[in-house]
Amino acid sequence: MSSRGECVDDLIYPICFNMRHSIELRLKGAIEELIKISKIKGGNLEFDLAGSHDIGNIWKFFVCESNCLDRRFEDVNATLQQTIIDIAGVDATGQTFRCPIGRESKKHLMDVGGLINCRLLYRKFYELEKNLETLHWFTSYLIREYQQGTFTRNLSRANIFQIAKQLPPRLEWSNGKFGDVKSRVKCKYGIGSNELSKAFEMIQVNYETACFIKLDLSLLGISEDQILELLSCWVKLNPDFREWNSKGDSIGYSLASMDFDDWEEMKCRETIKNQTLDGMGESLTPEYLAGLDALFYFARYLDFSEGYKVMYNSKLHDVVSSSSGREEIARDFLHIFSKSNLIDNLLKSLYFLNAINLAETIVKLYDLEDVFDFLSDARNKRDFVKTEICGFGVATSALPPILSHPHT
Repeated sequence: MSSRGECVDDLIYPICFNMRHSIELRLKGAIEELIKISKIKGGNLEFDLAGSHDIGNIWKFFVCESNCLDRRFEDVNATLQQTIIDIAGVDATGQTFRCPIGRESKKHLMDVGGLINCRLLYRKFYELEKNLETLHWFTSYLIREYQQGTFTRNLSRANIFQIAKQLPPRLEWSNGKFGDVKSRVKCKYGIGSNELSKAFEMIQVNYETACFIKLDLSLLGISEDQILELLSCWVKLNPDFREWNSKGDSIGYSLASMDFDDWEEMKCRETIKNQTLDGMGESLTPEYLAGLDALFYFARYLDFSEGYKVMYNSKLHDVVSSSSGREEIARDFLHIFSKSNLIDNLLKSLYFLNAINLAETIVKLYDLEDVFDFLSDARNKRDFVKTEICGFGVATSALPPILSHPHT
């Protein structure tokens, strides 16, 4: 008996009931995310989420459909398989732990030998929760990945990246030996010529895969020479930017605290801005603005290169559809041109988009090797997410840690 008079054995029922109910809800949430992925791929996956309570059936449905949608689910599902099956074997529908006595006035769990060790139960449930959280993270990631549109009927974005790494340089595709490469790829992934051609088209227009076939893609809306010219003006505007970065400072002015020298510096900055605008002349087009805007703001994400194109097209559409004149375009340009982290963001985006030569030119031109601590990671792609989950065999150890260690 406990100090309050309850039978200690009876306390296990509400504990396990809530655990089991949590698992059912988590699995149903995973199925909802699976339905979203299926819809993106053009499918019509259906499941009675409201009327289904059998954990065994819910799990069986999820495993079957998720593995069919994307084979990367296999490793993640394997971490959950045995524990969920064990729970389904004890309480499939949620009635066993609802209360100690069933409808037939018979106490539940009497046919289960031994005791339920609460300490062991806690450890097992913690591990299960961690793996369920990883599953949620992974399904959420896949939704974003498929939203990029880089997939075919049988090939995921990860498959297309894998294929890109197996291909020779684009200039060698007319070589007779390329036919052997195509045959091997079709055999390995079980696809036909049409689907392989679609994959090849995607590889050639994706900034992350084009580099595998030695294909350089031009930046959108703004040329490399224009970026270099822009930075030469920006450095005049911000001659002390190296010191800001080393101290972690950013540029800014407080009107209340300005002295005479501050006002003179502000006037000097305005002069440089006006000279920059005048020097640009007719080159300050909607395309130029959209190109600069996309490069600057894409650095906040650095996840899918398809997003860079979306940002460019969205900005260009906004500028063109609003019939912005030069004054409005100039205002938007100066907003970005005045950013103290302009050169940082441009470099991050350029490295991600594999405009390596231009990025390295900027680093050398302005002696930035020891100025930005992100350079090493950017060059080695460590600064960019999802490198571990771009292929099959997604072990949970490769995914970001979701939960901390259990409390003692």
